[in-house]
Amino acid sequence: SLVRLDHVGWRQYAMEKRLFGGSENTVGWGAITAIHMFVTNAHTPITKRTVHIDNLIASTLPPGNIPARWLATFESGSYDPDIGSRLVLGQHVFDEENDISQYHLEYTTVIDNPVPSVRNPSAKVFKSHVPQQGYIRAEYEANAVVTEGKTHIYAWKEYLPSATFDNIDFYWLSLGQWKTYPCGEYSGWGEQICGGGGIFNDRDLQLAPDADELRLRFRAEPDCHEPTHTFEKDVWTSYALEVYWTNSENGYYRLFKNGELVFERSGIKTLLDDFQPGTCDMKWAMGIYSNWWSTGGSEVEITYYLDDMAIFDLDHGVTMDEVLNWQDGV
Repeated sequence: SLVRLDHVGWRQYAMEKRLFGGSENTVGWGAITAIHMFVTNAHTPITKRTVHIDNLIASTLPPGNIPARWLATFESGSYDPDIGSRLVLGQHVFDEENDISQYHLEYTTVIDNPVPSVRNPSAKVFKSHVPQQGYIRAEYEANAVVTEGKTHIYAWKEYLPSATFDNIDFYWLSLGQWKTYPCGEYSGWGEQICGGGGIFNDRDLQLAPDADELRLRFRAEPDCHEPTHTFEKDVWTSYALEVYWTNSENGYYRLFKNGELVFERSGIKTLLDDFQPGTCDMKWAMGIYSNWWSTGGSEVEITYYLDDMAIFDLDHGVTMDEVLNWQDGV
């Protein structure tokens, strides 16, 4: 396959696998393990020009044929995402003052969908479950993606059993984070992040006055807005969050729940003034991040289910309507 390269700057390509087959005979396509690219002129290699290649990914088309930047459906039965890479975190911090932890990958598993429904008929889902009280993390984290100047749509489905809130007291409970960590450790960002810290945006349980509400904290000064919304228990819920990441005042975000707009905000900063591209690109994690204790004995645990977690880039021509239709099975 020949591609014109009389261009300076980055270009994006997506090619069907059959283009690399060389014929209409599909035998052997499954054995393709590498694609070799070089610059030629009339099939003669050009040595005076360099082509840099990044984000070379071979993947099946995602559901709905929407080009995802990152995607995890868990349908393979493994932790591995359909597109991109990941980090699975199971951790018990038993000595916070000295930062001493024990790792527990058993806090995270991929299982059969415990409650298949019209909202989520998937066969497999991610389960985050924490049987040990204290300062706990059990998350599924996407690889960092280029952030500054990008408009991303983050999509996911989640299920919270009502039993998760029985016989439990929380110091705090977070169910999603957009992380700048570890950049916060090395920069004086205390005055630029609402509330301080190295974790940037997160969504947490609003303990008071209404424990049936989730709060989404957008933490770039000076906006510091903290919208809340009621979440449903014992049912699959779809979310889609669109964010334009910028440290200008032209940023915006909007959150959809089950296809309906919950809230939106525009004319704001969504990144820090000192945001460092590359070093601090957002890492998105979903799952349980909490400090809690049981009021009902040692058998109490926190449980959370996650599915169809994806990042879309508007530069790839994706629209919010397409993402919402994908979530709805259209």
